Formats: sequence, C-alpha cells, structure tokens
Amino acid sequence: SVEINVVDVEPHSIDIRIHGDITQLEVGNKTIVYADVLDAGNEKIENPKIEWKISSTDLASIDEEGVLTALRPGNIIITALVKKNETETLSKNINLRIITREEKIKEALEEVKDGIIANPDKYEYTTAMGLRLTGTNVDDIAGKASKYSYWPNTNTRAKDIMMAISIDKDPRDYHDKNYVQEILDSDFYSEENPEWLANAIIALDM
Repeated sequence: SVEINVVDVEPHSIDIRIHGDITQLEVGNKTIVYADVLDAGNEKIENPKIEWKISSTDLASIDEEGVLTALRPGNIIITALVKKNETETLSKNINLRIITREEKIKEALEEVKDGIIANPDKYEYTTAMGLRLTGTNVDDIAGKASKYSYWPNTNTRAKDIMMAISIDKDPRDYHDKNYVQEILDSDFYSEENPEWLANAIIALDM
C-alpha cells in the first residue's frame, strides 16, 4: 500500500479587497469582502481559515463569509487575518466609509455641479435652477445664463422668466424687457403647443 501524507501549505501573504472595489457603502446595504491568501510561490491557497475584524462594530458587522453590513455612518477599518504557523499571523487592512443616503445624494450633486461649472457652454434655464438648488453663487450662474427671446414666442419668454428668477433678476425688468407683461399680452393660454403652454404657466407661477 502507498501512504500519502497531506502537508498543509503555509501562507506567505494575504491581500484584501471589497466587491466592486468600492470605497464607500450606504447605511443598510451589504457587500462582500474578499481575502486572497498566497503561498511562497504566489499560488492561491484554497479555502483558508480567515478571521475578520472591524475597527468599530457599532458602525458595521461582518460574518465568517466576509459579508459586511453597514449599520451607521462613519469610517471603518476592515482586517483579515490568517495564521501563518503556530506563532505567526498574517493580516491586511482596508478602509471603508459608511455614508447615509443624504450624504450620497449631496456628493453626487456636488460632482454634477462641478462638472457643469467646468463646462464653458452657456447654461439653460433648467441648469441654472438646478445650480441654485445646490448653493452655487448667483453671479457665477448669471455670467453664463442663456438668453432666449431673440425670437419671441410663448416658450422663449417663459424660459427667460425662469432664467431671470434663477439668477435673482426681476423678469419684469430683464434685458430691458418686461417678460411677464409680454407673455400675458401674447394670449399664451391659447397656445396649441402643450410644452410651451406648460412652461408659460410654470414661469408665471414662480
């Protein structure tokens, strides 16, 4: 008979990564943290015994399979540990920021705002209104505000009214015109284009 001796492979290094390479996770969501353990020949060791630790267990939890659940906002350090031998342990850390839905939305808006401001194109009235909601300086918006009523009609007058309001200007005295009176005098309510009519109603209601 042949006797076969199974020799345990000694871990040489450990690496850690988060699914999708994310750096932040929203409260209430889950993700998976992976640990890759390599031997001295840089071969991956299958099914290593990993111990998981989190710097702040009130902010997140993690189970034996590396499934992490975000509990509260804050910054955490995730640590994966594996025994190299009876006296040594290998470990690797990775950082993760846990955020609220409000923080995520705010950061997304800031990213969009920065992209719009960096664009040299003139602002549409909808862009101007959106930038005001993000707290952008009015003067910065006004410097790139579009003017619509080169060809006056119900729609262009409505857009100029909304643009004026977006940049703290009086639509009754904007570009030396009273756009409110012009749109009222135009019998806008008989407008057949539903989009133009809707814009006129919104503009006059602002």
